[in-house]
Amino acid sequence: MSRTKFLIALLAIAWILAGATPALAAGPPPNDRIAGATAITALPFSDTVDTTKASTDADEEAAGQPCLDFGAPAIEKAVWYRYTASADITLSVNTSASSYTTGIAAYNGAPSAGTFVTCGPGRIVTSWAAGQTAYFMIFGDQPGSPGGTLRITVEEAPPPPEVSLTLDPAGTFDSTSGSATISGTVTCTGTADFAGLSGNVTQTVGRFTINGFFFTSFTCDGTTQTWTATTTSSNGKFAGGPATVQAFAFACNVSGCGQADVTQRVRLRG
Repeated sequence: MSRTKFLIALLAIAWILAGATPALAAGPPPNDRIAGATAITALPFSDTVDTTKASTDADEEAAGQPCLDFGAPAIEKAVWYRYTASADITLSVNTSASSYTTGIAAYNGAPSAGTFVTCGPGRIVTSWAAGQTAYFMIFGDQPGSPGGTLRITVEEAPPPPEVSLTLDPAGTFDSTSGSATISGTVTCTGTADFAGLSGNVTQTVGRFTINGFFFTSFTCDGTTQTWTATTTSSNGKFAGGPATVQAFAFACNVSGCGQADVTQRVRLRG
């Protein structure tokens, strides 16, 4: 190889290394410390951050102690976000789409053990009054966590669903199987992750008290729906006549559950 070609090769290698240097020397994310917390100025909010170079200092360890008391295995690779509420609001903070397992801690004001609000893995829901500044610490929750790609969303949480329930005054029984069938209506408005309706039927037949349990599901779509449930008792057969029905309907989302219950005399007919 000639001297000229050798120098060109060296320059090419140097150029390649120079191009790679910024990635190799990339420092921690800008929100690695409490003072650099990323401001959430509008909702819904989302962010993607490489936390492999994040670290945890003494202030973060002190602020995170309540999480350890709550059962978090570790506080690693902590990064920060803050949000000032302009009105009373309930927030959902979700990091479950991240490439590593995460914990979330919430603080009312400057983060410390004294301003700690709650802690949880992957998703939390917290309520804030107008004017309060919420700080959120997102951290790797396993000892020696390498960090990774943090994907965070912050949005206003929906209110709990609203549920109403009725029972029909008459039901039926099957003389062969001894089962009882009851019905009614249920109405659910709002957003629900799951919804269900359960209850029991009690009837005195001669000297015996017959008991049966039932469960059915419904959708939370704002409409009034008819529901029907059949129960068979393990200690006898239902018969014609009055019975007592206790029914309980519930629907839940991240903010909580709405529920309704009815206890009513129902006449079973063949």
